[in-house]
Amino acid sequence: MMGVRDYVLGLECGNCYPDGRDVMRRTGMLKFLKPGEEKTYQVKITMMTSDK
Repeated sequence: MMGVRDYVLGLECGNCYPDGRDVMRRTGMLKFLKPGEEKTYQVKITMMTSDK
Protein backbone atom coordinates (compact mmCIF):
# COMPACT_ATOMS: atom_id res chain seq x y z
CA MET A 1 0.00 0.00 0.00
CA MET A 2 1.28 3.42 -0.93
CA GLY A 3 1.37 5.97 1.83
CA VAL A 4 1.46 9.76 1.86
CA ARG A 5 4.42 11.04 -0.20
CA ASP A 6 5.35 7.53 -1.38
CA TYR A 7 6.14 7.18 -5.07
CA VAL A 8 6.91 4.29 -7.39
CA LEU A 9 8.76 4.24 -10.70
CA GLY A 10 8.59 1.25 -13.02
CA LEU A 11 10.84 0.84 -16.04
CA GLU A 12 10.15 -1.71 -18.73
CA CYS A 13 12.19 -2.45 -21.79
CA GLY A 14 10.61 -2.16 -25.18
CA ASN A 15 11.38 -1.67 -28.83
CA CYS A 16 8.76 0.92 -29.73
CA TYR A 17 7.08 4.11 -28.60
CA PRO A 18 3.74 3.92 -26.77
CA ASP A 19 1.91 4.28 -30.13
CA GLY A 20 2.65 0.59 -30.75
CA ARG A 21 4.69 -1.53 -33.12
CA ASP A 22 2.19 -1.26 -35.96
CA VAL A 23 2.59 2.54 -36.05
CA MET A 24 6.37 2.26 -35.75
CA ARG A 25 6.44 -0.29 -38.58
CA ARG A 26 4.31 1.93 -40.88
CA THR A 27 6.57 4.93 -40.25
CA GLY A 28 9.77 2.88 -40.74
CA MET A 29 10.91 3.49 -37.17
CA LEU A 30 10.60 -0.09 -35.84
CA LYS A 31 14.05 -1.58 -35.33
CA PHE A 32 14.88 -5.26 -35.78
CA LEU A 33 17.83 -7.36 -34.61
CA LYS A 34 19.32 -9.92 -36.95
CA PRO A 35 19.71 -13.47 -35.59
CA GLY A 36 22.58 -13.44 -33.09
CA GLU A 37 22.83 -9.64 -33.13
CA GLU A 38 23.05 -7.86 -29.77
CA LYS A 39 22.53 -4.26 -28.70
CA THR A 40 23.64 -2.74 -25.42
CA TYR A 41 22.08 0.35 -23.87
CA GLN A 42 22.85 2.17 -20.65
CA VAL A 43 20.37 4.08 -18.55
CA LYS A 44 21.40 6.47 -15.80
CA ILE A 45 18.86 7.35 -13.13
CA THR A 46 19.46 10.03 -10.53
CA MET A 47 17.12 10.24 -7.56
CA MET A 48 16.97 13.33 -5.43
CA THR A 49 15.30 13.30 -2.05
CA SER A 50 13.90 16.10 0.05
CA ASP A 51 13.40 16.40 3.80
CA LYS A 52 10.13 18.31 3.33
